[in-house]
Amino acid sequence: QERQWQPHLHIAMAPTKNMDRTEWFAEKATEIGVDEFTFLRCRWSERTVIKTDRIHKIVVAAVKQSHKAWMPAVNEMTDFKTFVEAVADRASASGRKVQRFISHCHDDVSTLQLKLPLRESIRPGEDVVVMVGPEGDFSVEEVEWAQDHGFQPVSLGKSRLRTETAALVAAYLMNLANQ
Repeated sequence: QERQWQPHLHIAMAPTKNMDRTEWFAEKATEIGVDEFTFLRCRWSERTVIKTDRIHKIVVAAVKQSHKAWMPAVNEMTDFKTFVEAVADRASASGRKVQRFISHCHDDVSTLQLKLPLRESIRPGEDVVVMVGPEGDFSVEEVEWAQDHGFQPVSLGKSRLRTETAALVAAYLMNLANQ
């Protein structure tokens, strides 16, 4: 089966306190279409351990149900700074253009870059990584760290969304822009 989208679509999300919500996100994002999931351990994460084997089983079932020929990778939980550095290093080493976005709710911090809507920021045909923070959001320091490593701050709209909803909106927007 031919791929429905060409670039690599990657969601990095801090898992929610209620694991059912994270599992629901993985199932629905797989049905929509993404290539990779990474779970982030952030400053304000309420969950610091995740059973990726359970997420993997949910992803397998969602691939079968939605008749996808390609299964997303499910990565182990990763420290926020380690992930940001790895994405930046991978982008420069591969020579491929990788759009890097961080979705957050901070609006009143002068050191942060202007947030543009994600739907207007995605360039079709390029690999995309979107980070979504924990319940309580990323810390300002985390957002600044990501910006210093090439991540562009983005907005997912005017509504304040739950973590898993924000990640699903990002997955949908990435997929839609690349079909």
